[in-house]
Amino acid sequence: CGSGGRGPGNIRDRVRDAFAALRYLHTRADVDPKRIAVMGWSMGGIVTLGTVAVGGRMTPPAPDEDFRAAVALYPLCYNAPAYRTPLLVLIGASDDWTPASRCEQLAQGRPAGASIVQVVVYPHAYHAFDAKRTTRVYLGHTLAYNAEATADAIRRVQAFLHEQLSQP
Repeated sequence: CGSGGRGPGNIRDRVRDAFAALRYLHTRADVDPKRIAVMGWSMGGIVTLGTVAVGGRMTPPAPDEDFRAAVALYPLCYNAPAYRTPLLVLIGASDDWTPASRCEQLAQGRPAGASIVQVVVYPHAYHAFDAKRTTRVYLGHTLAYNAEATADAIRRVQAFLHEQLSQP
């Protein structure tokens, strides 16, 4: 952020990178291909959404070579018609950079048979709520640590990944 590389091309490149990493992990004997998730924070959260959105320009290498779960922390949400994998979104209600209201819409009106979309909105939490540092303003947006939201997010991510990646 702030480097001028925030455009759609940059996101496409990062989604391409995520799929390249996925293909690489599928070649490794020490990796269970049914237990690979994608996770990102802020811009990485946007990339996570793009990586698992149905109908996007980018698709997995093969249907049986997809991510099994996705976690996005405080992404700028956009409403894709559906997501291919179960998705957990964690965001602060006070986030003035990536509005929680856009993420809350993701879980509403999902098509029948669509993957699970869970959205957790933390009251009084800002962007980067899990980065333990003093509150500051960056590019006009408030970044503030919230210990309660961080502890809950860690617990939820662990539980979500355990549930999604333990399935056959």
